[in-house]
Amino acid sequence: IVGGYITYLRVSDVATSGKPEPAAARLLPTLTAAEVTAVSVTLEGGGGFSLANDGSGAWQLFEGAATTRPAGAGVPADNAAVTAYLNRVLAAESTGTTASATVNPAVTLRLESNGTPYVLAVAAPNAVGESLARLDAGGASTVHLVSGDLVDALRREAASFRDLRLVTASQADLRVITLQQPDGWTRLVRGGPSPTADAPGLSIESTGWTLASGPGTAPVLTADYQTSNLRADDAAVRDLLLL
Repeated sequence: IVGGYITYLRVSDVATSGKPEPAAARLLPTLTAAEVTAVSVTLEGGGGFSLANDGSGAWQLFEGAATTRPAGAGVPADNAAVTAYLNRVLAAESTGTTASATVNPAVTLRLESNGTPYVLAVAAPNAVGESLARLDAGGASTVHLVSGDLVDALRREAASFRDLRLVTASQADLRVITLQQPDGWTRLVRGGPSPTADAPGLSIESTGWTLASGPGTAPVLTADYQTSNLRADDAAVRDLLLL
């Protein structure tokens, strides 16, 4: 009778054989999402996207990866989605390093902060869910051992960062809503008839909505426009603004 067994070794076992397994540490411990001003993602086989912060905190989305900060205007990006993405990326941890491994990237991430680039190339995970990741930062290049789910976290579709809101103003900033239909118009007005710079004829002190409607084309809102005495359902207006 011939007996035998098969031993499976993890990438980390090969790199740290005979040594205690090191504690996990963040790949980029000093970098925060608020400090990142540009993002570029290159996918294996081509494709990718870029994101750039215009300095005001608003992100712009660009098709295709870029090796430098994108110039010009892209399309508005969802700031919350970008921040969540960066927080996930910057939370990535290394469980060790290796000097001899070659990284064939499934996805490459380039971050920029204060003009300094950080490039992270991550290979597809192996059979036990670990990946090799090469980090180029500060003039040094280091290959780390990371969790394989980092690849999926980095490999996002550009469309997932688009800001899909039709109106980007906050509800608190809206004073007038006009709905024009073929058979007439409906207008919702928040506030009273006291003139202000941002909306003539409206008082920003009042938070209640009034309702007016009529046939044909909605009249132009002018300084002498008087609000209707018909009170609107404030909760229904808030629900409308959430669409």
